[in-house]
Amino acid sequence: MDTRKPFILPHPGIAQEFDVLFADTEFSRLPLPTESVFAWVKQTELLSLGITCLEASVTPSGLYAVRPLDKKLRSRCTTFVIDEVLPHLEAVSPTARFRSSAELRKQLRAFLSDRRRATGKPPAIAVDWAGDAFLLGEALPPDIDVLLLEGMPSITRAMDTFFNEDYRRHNAFHDALALRHGFMDYLGTAGE
Repeated sequence: MDTRKPFILPHPGIAQEFDVLFADTEFSRLPLPTESVFAWVKQTELLSLGITCLEASVTPSGLYAVRPLDKKLRSRCTTFVIDEVLPHLEAVSPTARFRSSAELRKQLRAFLSDRRRATGKPPAIAVDWAGDAFLLGEALPPDIDVLLLEGMPSITRAMDTFFNEDYRRHNAFHDALALRHGFMDYLGTAGE
């Protein structure tokens, strides 16, 4: 991702313009309070990527890529990640596995290309935190727009109320589903 490219902001007609894809990531540690997101990206490991689509009736309708955990990777995870993220990594069956950034880039770009062919629209990756987009960095093609949903009341509400025994918080795919749910709520109330 070109870090100089600005994020696009949500608006009611965005689904006519783009194939909106909701993405969430899980990673080995959160940024420190004094750490920039750019420094954090260099010091953390991506554990999983979940993507679901606004137009879920078009296939492929989602991607859930997981990095296999080995002893070295587990040792780089913070206590929070070990307690709250790792138990939920397999709450959804992965559609892909990756061991390197190059493998993830290949799988993600193939998914995005398939979506573009299926919908005829350029994809836009929707995230609720800029760190997700920066963490995906080089895996995203340079022509992909990123839609920043941070601070939207419907997204905050969905992240607070969406999860239950079937949908686990801190599973990247389930978090992406919560983002989609909140955005659909936004689209339903945007004209009011």
